[in-house]
Amino acid sequence: MEDRDISIVFKIADNVNERLAGYAAELVGMPVDVLLAVATSAQLAAKKATSTIPIVLVLSADPVGQGLVANLAHPGGNITGLVTGSLSVTGKQVELLKETVPGLARLAVIGNATNTTMTSLLPAVEDAARVMGVTVQAFPVSSPGELDSALDRIAAQRLDALLVLPALSLVRTDDQIPAFANKAGLPQIYADIEFARAGGLLHYGANFAAQHRRAADYVDKILKGARPADLPSSSRQSSTSSSILRRRRSSV
Repeated sequence: MEDRDISIVFKIADNVNERLAGYAAELVGMPVDVLLAVATSAQLAAKKATSTIPIVLVLSADPVGQGLVANLAHPGGNITGLVTGSLSVTGKQVELLKETVPGLARLAVIGNATNTTMTSLLPAVEDAARVMGVTVQAFPVSSPGELDSALDRIAAQRLDALLVLPALSLVRTDDQIPAFANKAGLPQIYADIEFARAGGLLHYGANFAAQHRRAADYVDKILKGARPADLPSSSRQSSTSSSILRRRRSSV
């Protein structure tokens, strides 16, 4: 950027949450001017590492419930950012599956057990399913091997449909679950559009790319002097469903 030096330092944990606290401490010690924290586990690590450096959240499912902000309109403290709206999205996902599979009675739900977001989202799925007379069977996985085992169990139990919670980064390839589900004749819905693009049946969720672009607006305002406490956390999102099928700052 003309007349201004900006450096971006990336720290990627590669699904090893134990690395996050060290990464956050390292960035705070530099120090950076803004922390951009993607997904709940990184956000909790960033919050623990500093109460003074501004933190911008991206892909935050439940920042109030996770204790990251006081409320969305008035975050307070040093944290603000983008909310996926996943708690309400999961209910709509169950509804879309019910419309697609009128006889839906038993729903498999796969989630990343290493991501604390699952703790918030699974009860929301269960609540929505209960209203529709659907029983939920959860399959928390924490490694590619556990995912393989979960898919085998889902196939053996002949469940009616599959819902994949967001941030399932344990897949071997984006088409792993769609290929499995399509071969098994199992209708499925995803929060992450990449799975739908790889052959999955339905997608309904936040536009992750748009969230990252909007996060840049928060970073820009903070670098120009705005306080995170004065910037409302935004839950506006771009959602879609598909029957065929997407000064120094740092990212944690």
